Amino acid sequence: MLQLGNDTRITYLIFAGVVLVIIVLFAFAIHFTMAFNIVGNDILVFYLAAKSSFIASQGPYLSENAVLSQLLSYGKLALPGEDFLTFSYPPFALLPLLPFVFLTFDWVQAIWLSILIISLILVMIACFPDSPRWILMSVFLFYPFAFGLLMGNFVIPIAIILFANIKLIFFSTENHSKWIEIILASLLAWATCKPQFSWLFISFILLAAIQQKRFIFIKSFVGALFIFLAASFFILPNWIEVWIDQIKFYQLSNPSDLQLARILNTFLPENVTKILMPPLVIVGVFWVGNSFYKWWKNQFDLFNVFIVIGWMSHLLYPGGVDYQQIVFLIPFILWVNLRPAPNPFLSSILWVSAILISWAEFTLFKVTGFQFMFTGWLFAVYLVWAICVLIQQNKKFEHVIRQPS
Repeated sequence: MLQLGNDTRITYLIFAGVVLVIIVLFAFAIHFTMAFNIVGNDILVFYLAAKSSFIASQGPYLSENAVLSQLLSYGKLALPGEDFLTFSYPPFALLPLLPFVFLTFDWVQAIWLSILIISLILVMIACFPDSPRWILMSVFLFYPFAFGLLMGNFVIPIAIILFANIKLIFFSTENHSKWIEIILASLLAWATCKPQFSWLFISFILLAAIQQKRFIFIKSFVGALFIFLAASFFILPNWIEVWIDQIKFYQLSNPSDLQLARILNTFLPENVTKILMPPLVIVGVFWVGNSFYKWWKNQFDLFNVFIVIGWMSHLLYPGGVDYQQIVFLIPFILWVNLRPAPNPFLSSILWVSAILISWAEFTLFKVTGFQFMFTGWLFAVYLVWAICVLIQQNKKFEHVIRQPS
């Protein structure tokens, strides 16, 4: 274990104190700006579920929570086709809200948003120290990130956790303390609370940890996952049964088709989509597995694996709202900031263009009311970028293997 001197400990404590002060001041500013308005529907749902779990000891799945969320958010009960604002996560997802259950919601909303924004920027700087600061500090300007932050959804802390773990496992050459691995692996275990968002990233991170023989990391992940599941049983002993019923209700009240099916239905009859879906899903899963295997054999570039993960995570995502697009923004952000010999001017152009494109669909459809048969413009642009990168990398690989020995 890496030993820390007194000076180092003092430095860390001062840094932590400064960050805490910034979070508090920013929370006060947010609270003053929001003026008691409810902006984040998701954090409201989480807050009510946490209160009924940790204070009332009735678990997070009370129907009364959903009714209150609807009344506070919509001013009325949800109509068919509207989000019923139910809590559909395993109970351990609420553990980060435990320190805030005795506060009023207006302060919880402000503090949660402050923590997420500051944490996101700090992790960006820590993961990409050689990138221009303006790029790292503008990541929340991407529409999916901005939307996720305002809603207070768990996709933001999960994305932060994924960035930190990816940096540790794939791009760090430092001799980290074992406590860093334990903490990040434990956080990664918590990120399983939203598996539809994180499952492919977590699978690849664990595969790399196995290859690198990071046994402390693997044991910490498994141990933390067991602890979280045990905590769920403590919060609500029959949570699995109730959770499954909650998911079934969510699927009935919210669109839950895979994104791949939504795209196909845009251009094809629904019956044709139903025929094509099973083989396409099998092909997609095989593509991901083959990418993992070829990377393990040093036959596939690391960035290409993340591109495939982002691609398939989106297509196999059930339902979802705009912030789920972060799954394919993660590979793009990694590529812009970590690829070998980056072109600063090109990176800046790509970054600004991506931010503008991310807002284009929202501006045209939801602000101006423009109607168009195809949605998902940001993903379409991602596909163009991803295909160009994959083709370029394949050409480089073919050139290498054709070199005379």
